[in-house]
Amino acid sequence: MNIKSIFKALSIFFLLSITHISMAVDCSRESCVSLGMSKYKSGDKVSAERYYQKGCDLDHGLSCGNLGVLKEESGDKVSAKRYFQKGCELDDGASCFNFGILKANSEDGVSAEKYYQKGCELNHGDACSFLGGVKDLIFGDKVAAERYYQKGCELDLYCPKNQELH
Repeated sequence: MNIKSIFKALSIFFLLSITHISMAVDCSRESCVSLGMSKYKSGDKVSAERYYQKGCDLDHGLSCGNLGVLKEESGDKVSAKRYFQKGCELDDGASCFNFGILKANSEDGVSAEKYYQKGCELNHGDACSFLGGVKDLIFGDKVAAERYYQKGCELDLYCPKNQELH
């Protein structure tokens, strides 16, 4: 290896190090998600992703869930699933709901049930409503379905007037 090759390799390493440092974000678990949301709303998804990633690395469930949304929007369903699952494990109800949706779309409603269940326990209204649908349409348990539909209605602003059980 000649001196020119070594110099070139060191230069590339140095440039990559500078780029990585400038891309790093400094925030706490809670502030990362707030800063990420602010960047997302302003249209800066690259910066939003950095803040959400940092928050998720710090085990903030909502940050993981929001990162999952960004990944899903970009078409990266594999990463979205991973971040929604981590957010759910960190007790973010929306992440549980979104992970359940991806499970239902790639597998079936039965595999999604436990994620809707956890999301509902964390008071995410859509998770409760979808859990009601699983109880109704897959298991035929009208009593449980009605209970989850009702809880979903109580938690969300939108609620169908008369949820029709099948």
